[in-house]
Amino acid sequence: MSVRVTEKFLQTPIAELETYGADIKAINHLEDKFGILYIHHLRRFTKEQLLGRKDWLGANNLKTVLTALEKYKKDCLLEINDQRSEMEYFYSFQAVDSFLSNRIRSSAVRVPQIRWQGIDVRKDPAARAYELLNVSFGVHLQEKMDLTHWKNQIRPNLPWADNHFEERVGRQPLNPGVEWQNWPWGRSADNFRSESLQIFNHTYQERLWPKYAGMTSEGKLTDEQRKDLQPRTGIRSMYGDLDSLVDLLVREPTTRQAYIPLFFPEDTGWGDGGRKPCTLGYQFIVRDNRIHIWYPLRSCDFAHHFRDDCYLAIRLLLWVLNECRSRNGRRKYWDDVYPGTYSMHITSLHIFENDYRELRSGTPLA
Repeated sequence: MSVRVTEKFLQTPIAELETYGADIKAINHLEDKFGILYIHHLRRFTKEQLLGRKDWLGANNLKTVLTALEKYKKDCLLEINDQRSEMEYFYSFQAVDSFLSNRIRSSAVRVPQIRWQGIDVRKDPAARAYELLNVSFGVHLQEKMDLTHWKNQIRPNLPWADNHFEERVGRQPLNPGVEWQNWPWGRSADNFRSESLQIFNHTYQERLWPKYAGMTSEGKLTDEQRKDLQPRTGIRSMYGDLDSLVDLLVREPTTRQAYIPLFFPEDTGWGDGGRKPCTLGYQFIVRDNRIHIWYPLRSCDFAHHFRDDCYLAIRLLLWVLNECRSRNGRRKYWDDVYPGTYSMHITSLHIFENDYRELRSGTPLA
């Protein structure tokens, strides 16, 4: 269970629970009274919902209720939104995949395409796109740190996704890097490297570690170069990177400022006329000893990128958490922090013609 409570609280009579209902202040009172570390599911139900389910009737204590609730929640969309959030939450990525597949089949709208990744595609029938606009959802991570669990749930392109993630967090602003060649669609990606320098106009590695990006051959940095080179600066201060984000979280765990952007000012407008990052950035926020991630994207290809994007974001959340734990210091605060929720907003969730036909036929995407 993702609910961690004292045995005394689990034996609380239902009558006493009914007195409090599911009011946030009341739940906080219960937490204080019984020493609760975190009550996750009770925050989601009104008193009537909590006490009105048939499989809970006759329950003489909360332990029976939570056992029934654990069965009920598995792989389904919750009936009521979290009182702290207006977003719809699921309990598995399989449920998200199924939900979005059905939404695309029933509601996706064909949109005109002029350019794709900077290339004119007006005469390419395969470039016809079908779109859902402003898709938002969340997934309860249920404190799970086990990477195998997330591999099985999300089904990313492996081993590429794992190898590329290590490249992303390697503290080297690599461009082009190595793993782009091993991506299942790496051959098409090669078309976006500049002919003269054989690099991309951006990489995730450059955006996550931008202090010295573009200053060395292929972005490879030695310790001596880090000492000798002057890091990039913005209008007022020095650039930050993933380590800067972790340092901020360790220093101030409840901060609302732990955000790392991947869409830079140079991407605004026409720019070089080429590719733009689909990922806008990642935000991390800690509440109730849970670390949550918010992942906004301007654009996402459901067939070719969605699962990898989800998996790489989950891996980043676990990486940030483990980095914070490694810098715990004396307080050991982070040892009691676990994955909370994954929230994603995609302005344009789309699928291209051939994949759309396959999905419409009822064939699950590979």
